[in-house]
Amino acid sequence: MKIHNAMTVFKELPKTNCRECGVKTCLAFAGAVFQHRKSIGDCPHLDKAVVTKFSDGVQLPEAHRAYLDEFKKMRREIMEVDLSYAAQRLGGIFANGKLTVKVMGKDVGVDASGKFYTDIHVNGWVERLVLTAIAKSKGLTVAGEWVKLHDLEGGRPWRHMFENQCVTRLHDLADNHPDLFETLMHVFGGSRVKGHMGSDIGVVLNVLPKVPILICYWRAEEGVNSDLHVFFDKTASANLGVEALYSVAVGLTQMFKKIAVRHG
Repeated sequence: MKIHNAMTVFKELPKTNCRECGVKTCLAFAGAVFQHRKSIGDCPHLDKAVVTKFSDGVQLPEAHRAYLDEFKKMRREIMEVDLSYAAQRLGGIFANGKLTVKVMGKDVGVDASGKFYTDIHVNGWVERLVLTAIAKSKGLTVAGEWVKLHDLEGGRPWRHMFENQCVTRLHDLADNHPDLFETLMHVFGGSRVKGHMGSDIGVVLNVLPKVPILICYWRAEEGVNSDLHVFFDKTASANLGVEALYSVAVGLTQMFKKIAVRHG
């Protein structure tokens, strides 16, 4: 039997959060198995019959597999794209045969062969972000209407993985690093938004000029736990696509964690 999603694994776990597998919670362990970072046999409390049942390993969702296959073709595909027109769609500039666009406030350029030009380190998710936007962005003007990922077209199947791999981890970071949002604004040129849905802190980060992300945080109060939510402009699925948004959000979360650790 193949593992189709993290919840397939989670249903089989003891849900004791014992940490003997090396992961904080059973839900996090299920996500790690789905992402190939853990083996289901790493849980010491599972019967051998359960481990054997999932011996076929992980099977990615059809949409995710199709996206990964598509990414492999993108470098060839953009050779057919008019980069000067793509620059207009993305809110970037085109000069000397190269499209340059702001990614988290930093200049990232790419030529018709898919070669990148930038002073920053280009992670895999950054390459995927830019190439996807060049190939697919419809260039819609940002609407200023914030929605959650699962409310975007095609977003519902990604809801649980997004909450687990992005929202929950950002929430933990915000709880443990009170100055996180100030750091993000300083490093990535984010802007503060006051009071969205009654939040105490709101920060808008422009992943691309036409793909903003809003992170809202509610501080803990007496009898009420802290909370955090991530929102996208309602045009995000047209200007990037849900699969790419998921990849970007997870990549950003991992980057923020490194920054938080570095800055203490």
